[in-house]
Amino acid sequence: MHKVVAGLEIPYVAMQNSENLSYDDVCTDVARELCECVGEAELSGLPAWRMIVDPGIGFSKNTEQNLDIINGLKDMRGEIGKRRLALSRVPLLVGVSRKRFLGEICGQPNRHNGMLPLWLVWRLGFLGVRILCEGL
Repeated sequence: MHKVVAGLEIPYVAMQNSENLSYDDVCTDVARELCECVGEAELSGLPAWRMIVDPGIGFSKNTEQNLDIINGLKDMRGEIGKRRLALSRVPLLVGVSRKRFLGEICGQPNRHNGMLPLWLVWRLGFLGVRILCEGL
């Protein structure tokens, strides 16, 4: 897949989505796995400047781990930059709408309602994440 994307000259989103639910430090471990994924893509000819990294909120993580990532985005970005200087300024994609863990936090089975998704978007904006909202 990486070679196809490299040939198309389009951006590539590298999302962390391992089957491992056991993390020593979720932010550090996710940063490491994202760097490995990007390294594989680079070997196929995809330059780092066309990459977007996504920590995979809601994928292979429990509620506490998702919140740790959201609250640790700045540290995670720093860890990515330490591991791969070329990734220190790549865009960070954080998809938070319609996630099960949002319903768990507020005790509402319907996670599409309420203010929590809007608060989370605001929080991410405060952390420097550029935001495009559709259908919150």
